[in-house]
Amino acid sequence: MSLCNLRDDAKKKVHAIIDKFAKRGLRSLVVTKQKIKESVGAPWQFVGMLSLFDPPRPDNDETIRRALNLGVNVKMITCDQIAITKEKGRGLGMETNMYPSASLLGQHKDASIAALPVEELIKKANGFVGVFPGTIMTISKDMVKPSPMPDNWKLNEIFATGVVLGGYLALMVFIFFWAIKETTFFPLDHDNLYEMTASLYLQVSIVSQTLILFTHSHIWSYIERPQLPLVVAFIIAQPEFVGVIWLYSIVFYFPLHLMKFTIHYILSGKAWNNLLESKKDYGKEEREAQWALAQRTMHGLKPPKTSNIFNEKRNYRELTEIAE
Repeated sequence: MSLCNLRDDAKKKVHAIIDKFAKRGLRSLVVTKQKIKESVGAPWQFVGMLSLFDPPRPDNDETIRRALNLGVNVKMITCDQIAITKEKGRGLGMETNMYPSASLLGQHKDASIAALPVEELIKKANGFVGVFPGTIMTISKDMVKPSPMPDNWKLNEIFATGVVLGGYLALMVFIFFWAIKETTFFPLDHDNLYEMTASLYLQVSIVSQTLILFTHSHIWSYIERPQLPLVVAFIIAQPEFVGVIWLYSIVFYFPLHLMKFTIHYILSGKAWNNLLESKKDYGKEEREAQWALAQRTMHGLKPPKTSNIFNEKRNYRELTEIAE
């Protein structure tokens, strides 16, 4: 507007339109033109204004709602005007306690927050506006702490699990080989070397596949359905001795879980975290759950209902999940 040499009354009108757009969550673009294009040029001529709708991502409201339900204190940091930010906050289900970023440095503070220290201001605010885009990128970069090394190697658990499960599976293959060669449990031709080799290869392949399913599951792996091709292969590969080999592998597959839970219990001292429900540090979880409920209340979300005594376990479990 300074380049266009607008009069004071025109500037006030433009600012009023900008504020009107901002209250609706719209940005403002000023359109101007220059009388002489190929030279230094005369003053710019004000033509008009355009509104620009720049909404958040479609999944932002759902993400923020879920975060608030879990007790996360969500704050918005943006380079928009304060009026635009407040309107966006309303659309996302957030409160509208938005302040200029300069208030963190003690500048442009409202009378209501003038006496607040920076820590209290950050806790009270739902967002800060007028932040440079480069600053936003710096914040996201500073929060990233890449590490080429794992936080915890857990070598004892890895070696113990590998030795125990590897020894068990090797014994399982040895017993299978003995059974197909020395007994009549499997309907195989003992003189047919190719049939014996194919049976042993099939059993080892099944063990390898089931071990993948087992190691990728933190609970009883057979509760989760394997991939559809494996299920189809199991159904098709049933005729004659192949189905018996599958049955043998499945029977010996169940003890793997007990071994895994036992190893984890012996090494960590934690009682069956993935087998049975366990709790620790009840006081800490209760405090965290109370804080989470306070955050939900602050953002206008209803706390879980406790209608009768039969729902107490379910509600406590919900509070524990929120705290975690």
